[in-house]
Amino acid sequence: MRCPLCGHPLSPSALACSHCLLRGACGILRCPNCRYQIVDESSSATVRLFRRLRRRQPAPSPACLPLSHTPVGLEVEVVDMSRLSAERLERLGAYGLVPGKPVRLLQRRPSPIIEVGGTELALEWAILDQIQARPRSAGR
Repeated sequence: MRCPLCGHPLSPSALACSHCLLRGACGILRCPNCRYQIVDESSSATVRLFRRLRRRQPAPSPACLPLSHTPVGLEVEVVDMSRLSAERLERLGAYGLVPGKPVRLLQRRPSPIIEVGGTELALEWAILDQIQARPRSAGR
């Protein structure tokens, strides 16, 4: 590996923080020539952790679409609401809007109204855009 700033060759012995508590697990290298610091992605425990976490996230299903794009009257199942804030998730959950729940868009204009169970909710388009849903299968 070479320093991106000056081109000097870097080695694993060029750890920037060998004396810290992480004992080089962060993977930061310091160029001995120009003192520039860079993360060695191949040896960084932090980079490995982020890669593992990214792999755990479920891939969105191609059949999923934002709740704002569903046809009026079609019953859909809420699949993902992870883009919403924790406070908003808590409020919507109090009305029964949670993943796995059947939902129906009742109207688009003048404001969008959805039906969750026996409850009708008027929500903003920005909220509906962040809720992923898929059509319910005929067997449900």
